Amino acid sequence: MSEEIRPPFDQPYVMKVTVNKMRKAIDTSFYKTSSRLEEFEEKSDKWVEVLNTLHALHAVRKVIDDFEANNGQLFSGDKPATDGE
Repeated sequence: MSEEIRPPFDQPYVMKVTVNKMRKAIDTSFYKTSSRLEEFEEKSDKWVEVLNTLHALHAVRKVIDDFEANNGQLFSGDKPATDGE
């Protein structure tokens, strides 16, 4: 009689929370990394490394945005349309 009560599973909720946390982590890293730029002499190796890191963070953010845009059914609960339906 010790049945565990579990909340219902909701894929769109899980996906939205996960993507939002990923964006927040990227935003935090972007902010902290960009604040380091002024520590280095312009065009030095570390300065270029900071810029490359900012570029990579932006690219990761774009991948997440594109994934969400191209997989809206995962975030809304709507079933993807298939041919013949």
